[in-house]
Amino acid sequence: MILVDYSPIAISNIFSEKVNMGEENLIRHMILNSVRAYRKKFFSKYGEMIFAIDSNNNWRKEYFPQYKENRKKTRDKNPEMWEKLYQHLDMIKNEISENFHYPVIEIDGCEADDVIGALARKAKNPTLILSGDKDFAQLQTNPNIDQFSPVQKKWIKHDDPATFLLEQVYRGDADDGVPNVLSDDDVFIRDDKKQTIMTQKRFDEIWNSNIDDLPDNVQKNIARNRKMIRLDHLPKELNQKIINRYESYEGTRKNAPKVLNYLVKNDCKLLIDHVEDFL
Repeated sequence: MILVDYSPIAISNIFSEKVNMGEENLIRHMILNSVRAYRKKFFSKYGEMIFAIDSNNNWRKEYFPQYKENRKKTRDKNPEMWEKLYQHLDMIKNEISENFHYPVIEIDGCEADDVIGALARKAKNPTLILSGDKDFAQLQTNPNIDQFSPVQKKWIKHDDPATFLLEQVYRGDADDGVPNVLSDDDVFIRDDKKQTIMTQKRFDEIWNSNIDDLPDNVQKNIARNRKMIRLDHLPKELNQKIINRYESYEGTRKNAPKVLNYLVKNDCKLLIDHVEDFL
């Protein structure tokens, strides 16, 4: 499997070229050309692409409402641009689902991370995660998992993914609005609060302590961060929905894809000559 973290890959393509949001055909071409290139590069070793999609009603926000709230500050600076961008991503995602033979997995309540995590944990054959997200390093406890960053153009490899995961839990993930375990839930969304600095001395004290001996607030924050960061904390019913959705695609992969007609219809002239790379 090639597990594609769809949204960040598509967004990085668009931002790298500073594309005007009104250039629908160019945006479509850029995203599809990226799909074509990575499939051509990795298909022989890892097999077919599977697109993991972020959905609405993220289950993590029910548990921790502050999750990724800090990202709104960036989007609020140019809401019209971001709204148009997400419209393009949604449109092209639907077109891929309708016209190509790749599984496109979107489960209400789940992030793309959850889809990738659920499928990677059960992978019995060589599997590639196509994403630069450092959180996926935890999945390398499965020896079948490799990761390649499209933005950095390099492989991401951790020799001790279990230790990496524990460090992530203690240090938090500022990009996702998850504080370190010394800090309150709302430090990233309130201007009058800041994270408590996680010095190496403090980190070592937590690392070398029995969790039950730590202060109550730190124990609570460790539980919070495990829930937010560990991909194996996905609710069982959502995990099963992901597996069921993936397995339901097994019978459709042999259907003749409609790729050529789609490329012609959308005037993707440069891609038509390379249609075999999609197949």
